[in-house]
Amino acid sequence: QMSLWNQSGSSVIRGNLLVIPIGDSLLYVEPLYLQAQSGKIPELKRVILATADRVVMAENLGAALVSLFGRDSVDAAGLTDLLAFAPPSQLGGGSIETSAPAPAAAPTPAAAADLTTASVADLIVRANDHYNLAQDYLRAGNWAAYGAEMDALQATLNQLVQLTGGITPTATPEPSASQ
Repeated sequence: QMSLWNQSGSSVIRGNLLVIPIGDSLLYVEPLYLQAQSGKIPELKRVILATADRVVMAENLGAALVSLFGRDSVDAAGLTDLLAFAPPSQLGGGSIETSAPAPAAAPTPAAAADLTTASVADLIVRANDHYNLAQDYLRAGNWAAYGAEMDALQATLNQLVQLTGGITPTATPEPSASQ
């Protein structure tokens, strides 16, 4: 996929590789951007998530988390409305809208306390929001806010791991090479 994007007037930019410790594991997060030769602002095309034994690539962090933890976890919790932000190709088809969730405001201390009662769906959406806000702060050069969002992302992902019983491979099919 990267070879196809990295030709004839466009270039692939690999974002900062984030290594996030979660429990006894590490979660690797790397955004991929595509920049047109005539364009000045790169566009986020994919997010790659990797654990010790699994790698997934999706259109955004939320969809990648769903791919990594499995749709069964989301369906079992009765949270199919969460999948509205993930493209159907990432989730095995269906008529799901692909609109992204609205970015969340900066978390408050009460929001951090809510992590203990949050559902899998809530935590996936919050992780995606923290990641997107962190990227916005990074582009703006606001390192303090970037660090705070990354800390909040780590706390959210730690809670997601606790709630789901850890990062384990699921039986969901890998995205095809055409994506």
